Amino acid sequence: MLRRSCRVASPPLLLASNSPRRHELLTNAGVEFDLVDPHVDETAIGAGLTDAVELVTQLAIAKAMAVEVAPDQPVLAADTVVVHEGTILGKPTNRNDARATLLAMSNSPIEVVSAVAIRTADADPTVETTTTTLAVKPLTPAQVHAYVDTGAADDKAGGLAVQDAASEFIDRIDGCYTNVVGLPMCSVGRLLDNPTIDCPH
Repeated sequence: MLRRSCRVASPPLLLASNSPRRHELLTNAGVEFDLVDPHVDETAIGAGLTDAVELVTQLAIAKAMAVEVAPDQPVLAADTVVVHEGTILGKPTNRNDARATLLAMSNSPIEVVSAVAIRTADADPTVETTTTTLAVKPLTPAQVHAYVDTGAADDKAGGLAVQDAASEFIDRIDGCYTNVVGLPMCSVGRLLDNPTIDCPH
């Protein structure tokens, strides 16, 4: 008698994020995933938190816990902030705010701090944090105004799109580059136990 074995495919990774940069990084790494909006109130969750690592950790966990997952389906969530002189910088409220933020960063180091959380339906989230330090070049008002007027600073933490137009503002990057783009792929690879996923060098 001929017997056939049938293996049920595991569901793909569920990415709890609307970030096109995170979508692109996972796609480029060859990761199959579905998208879901976590719908969390980041302002309420982050209220009173002044430590960047604690803030991104709590937000990543909240996003991971906010979505329903199928059995054996991993869900990945992340959060990223920019820190300058001990102050956590959010997304600019408008373009004037973006200009002021970028000029304040001129000729000084900043940190990009991210947390990645992964969980399944029957397990609590596992979290890994990553910090990358960037050395910002001296910036002129003309440079900053021209950059902000392109719209590149809109909806970016600290107003920086380092992978695009703002790359000329950065003198040096110490640490994980994909963390600066929006998702530390080295953390993703470790948390998914997939050594083929890593930060490009």
